[in-house]
Amino acid sequence: MKTISDHAAAAKRIRAELKKHGIKAKVRAHTASMTSSVDVTIYQDLTPAASKEIQSFCGQFKYGHFDGMTDCYEYSNSREDLPQVKFIFVSVEYSDDIKAKAKAYIANINGIDEYERDRYEWMALNGSWGDFWSDNKPKVTLNHTA
Repeated sequence: MKTISDHAAAAKRIRAELKKHGIKAKVRAHTASMTSSVDVTIYQDLTPAASKEIQSFCGQFKYGHFDGMTDCYEYSNSREDLPQVKFIFVSVEYSDDIKAKAKAYIANINGIDEYERDRYEWMALNGSWGDFWSDNKPKVTLNHTA
């Protein structure tokens, strides 16, 4: 039986869980000298809450986190029961349709000039500004199961 590396196993487990919940994503494992990572790119419109659920789920596959103050990697989440990597990067590629809706939402708000619209559009999509998602809720959830 072929054994696979921890970074490949982590990517495989993440990919399977996302697929089980009908989430379209590309999951890639990477390794280099003294580091490993998994990149997760989601090709589906997600609410900020669903995106946070996925971030949380993927977080269990990280050994810890990088502390910029001490310039060291802190092994704060080492687990024997899961394959783990040093870094997990999760990003969402929103559809042109939801981007257009966010752009229209921002355009209808007084006081935001055209030079600020891209920033506010991004903030509306990731839930850090406004209530854009109250009228634009996709039906995507992910339960925290490994």
